[in-house]
Amino acid sequence: MPERVLKSIWLALLLVCLLAAGLATGASKNLDLERARAAMAKLEEDTLVRDLAPREFSYARTAIKNAEIAMARGSREARINQLAYIAEKRIEIARAVAQRRQLESEVEMLSTERETLLVEVRKIDARKSRLEAEKARLMGALQEEEAERERRDRMDAERKARVESRRRALAETEASAAKEEAQAAVRYAEASQAEADAYRLEAEEAVAAAAKLRRRLDELQVRQTEGGVVLTLADIQFEAGSADLKKSSLINLENLAEYLLQEHSDKRIRIEGHTDSSGAAEFNLGLSQSRAETVADFLIARGVNEANIRAIGFGEEFPIVANTNDANRKQNRRVEVIIEGAELPGEG
Repeated sequence: MPERVLKSIWLALLLVCLLAAGLATGASKNLDLERARAAMAKLEEDTLVRDLAPREFSYARTAIKNAEIAMARGSREARINQLAYIAEKRIEIARAVAQRRQLESEVEMLSTERETLLVEVRKIDARKSRLEAEKARLMGALQEEEAERERRDRMDAERKARVESRRRALAETEASAAKEEAQAAVRYAEASQAEADAYRLEAEEAVAAAAKLRRRLDELQVRQTEGGVVLTLADIQFEAGSADLKKSSLINLENLAEYLLQEHSDKRIRIEGHTDSSGAAEFNLGLSQSRAETVADFLIARGVNEANIRAIGFGEEFPIVANTNDANRKQNRRVEVIIEGAELPGEG
């Protein structure tokens, strides 16, 4: 054979051997790459990493592919090991980033919960302050009532002492002036007549006062229901959006207190606060409760038995008419005083 042909054959054989060696190398396993593949398989099962560290997860997957490509191309083992090491580090980084971001999310959530708790604590402190202020106000009112009761008791004692003194003086006068007995009898008869006239005048004045009081109560909205007599205080009795009474409403409340004391001192009284649907329902409920309590406090301060009074706020729950316009909403803003079991004259 010609020498050129022999060289070609040898070169072909050498190429076949080298190719076979390369294929054998590519088919063999690399332990570092296998370990990286196993780590990547676990990483792919971890949805937390894919959700919280998608970019680092993609970097790790790319690093594994680079190592596998180098393996398929028959790169040197050191190069494959290097790429497998890089892939493992990328996997560790992706997992660490996901864990860090999860911790950050948990820290943020805890911080939000802490702020929420702080807000609740401040609300509780504010409510506590309001309750303490209300307690102080009620204690002041109680002390004033006690002082007024002591003043009345003192005046009653003084009046009784004066009466007793007069009686003693009368007895002494009768004993020392027997000769004037007839004249005294006449004077006594005249005094009795005057006293009867005074009693009659007092009764007439009481009847007139009661009639006057009823005329004043007619200025309120009064109606008879199955549960008793209902008196309605309109929204104009309070400052807008507040439970503070207007000065102009005090005369009506004074009349109401006097009426309750004279006519229904033994009846149970329910005070209901109502609002329209404007604003937040929670605010309206609190406002209606506060207004009902304000009216209750006023009546108690005027001598109505506290044990017979109950204040309830219903907010916007029970409108008289639909809240479709200002006039209707004004009707729905009210405080109703229910005298349980009572009847208006002529209604029985």
